[in-house]
Amino acid sequence: MWAPRRTGVARVVVVLVGVLAWLGKPIDGVFLAARLTVIGYSVNDSVVVFDRVRELWGSQRTLGFPRIVNSAILQTVPRTVNTGLGAVFILSALAFLGGDSLTDFAIALLIGIGIGTYSSMFTAGPLAIELERKSPSPSPRLKRTDGSRARLEGRNTGAVV
Repeated sequence: MWAPRRTGVARVVVVLVGVLAWLGKPIDGVFLAARLTVIGYSVNDSVVVFDRVRELWGSQRTLGFPRIVNSAILQTVPRTVNTGLGAVFILSALAFLGGDSLTDFAIALLIGIGIGTYSSMFTAGPLAIELERKSPSPSPRLKRTDGSRARLEGRNTGAVV
């Protein structure tokens, strides 16, 4: 599932660079910081979606993979929208009330959050379905640790949804 994350991140970077070039913003340290922040935000959103896919795939083996991906996306959309809206409110205040460098940074992040949320939710999921269709792999197996909660066998990633 590494390829969907790269595709989503590449789209975010290309759109962000294109929009900022179109707006005539300078390429400086602020631009680099905004670009790296947006990449981190996009990767985090994708990791959350794919961790949820992994959990659901192990526990609901009877469902098809496309339905599992759809269910994972639907379960993570509220978290992503709430996180994005919180950031948008703060960044909007920075864009209107901040100085020149803060305004450029806030505009870049506002663009990146919008495109990054779209990419992580609605581009990475369908691409993961296509990749799984071309190279099917077995679903992860679940085991019970202390009878209370099922955990995936193998390495514990520590990802929290």
